[in-house]
Amino acid sequence: MDRKLPEDDLYSSVSADLSRTKEEERLIFLLENISVGEEIEQTAEKYRTIVWKRLQTRLRKREIRRRIVRWTAIAAGVVLLLSFSHMWVYQWSRIEQQVQIVKLECPYGIRSSVYLPDSTKVTLNGGSCIEYPDRFVGDKRRISLEGEAFFEVTKNPAKPFVVQVNDLQVKVLGTTFNIEGYTEDEQVKVTLETGKVDIVSPRHQVEVRPGEQVIYKKGKKEIKKQAVETFLYSAWRENKFYFRSELLSQIVVQLMRHFNVKIEIISPALKQIRFSGEFVHQENIDEILNIITSDRRINYRRENEKIIIY
Repeated sequence: MDRKLPEDDLYSSVSADLSRTKEEERLIFLLENISVGEEIEQTAEKYRTIVWKRLQTRLRKREIRRRIVRWTAIAAGVVLLLSFSHMWVYQWSRIEQQVQIVKLECPYGIRSSVYLPDSTKVTLNGGSCIEYPDRFVGDKRRISLEGEAFFEVTKNPAKPFVVQVNDLQVKVLGTTFNIEGYTEDEQVKVTLETGKVDIVSPRHQVEVRPGEQVIYKKGKKEIKKQAVETFLYSAWRENKFYFRSELLSQIVVQLMRHFNVKIEIISPALKQIRFSGEFVHQENIDEILNIITSDRRINYRRENEKIIIY
């Protein structure tokens, strides 16, 4: 009567039969002594069970040696493959863990520049902050921005440069552009000087060419693209201001961030007044306000640390 042998007896029989060659002895030793992590061991045990079950049905056949060697090699190979996979994931995790995130904050009234690990230059306006890794790993160069910055991106077609600002992604290869995306503002502005930019929002994807600006409205999640004079939006890097029929409320916000002062407009109607002018000679806050208020539609005074426009 043909019956199944207990696993221990089966293994003893197989081991005795295979002990005639050194190669077969090494395979049995490998199957018996391989030791890896708990998860891999559980997976490997499944393969060992499959091997032994198949051997049970073939034990009484003359080709037992050839088949045992074959299946043992498969099981051992699977275990080794899983071990190497585990080691690769572990090593990659260590690499990821070693990457440090750098956070650079630029206070109001200050402008500063930084070179990223890929030699990309970022100039920050007052009240802005960027976060970036101390080295770029993976297939993209990712950073995040709050506030306003001008980017001069080092070209690398194999690794696109991605700026995350609010829920907007700005993807480039190598180009120069300005992003204005303060948290408290209702919109984000991306103005392209050179190169090409892809902008991805939750609802849209837009390609931007030099001389174009994209305005993203946060609340409505709408995007508008328009042609602009790009130097108007990056002149802050040289402490210059160009106002083209701009609302007084928007001018005041720029002045507060640039000079680190508090300005309050008393009347809501005054906020809707529009002003055009250029300040390109390093004018201070008082010189700018004197010119803005010269037509007598508005006045200003200082109260302690605050400027009041009335």
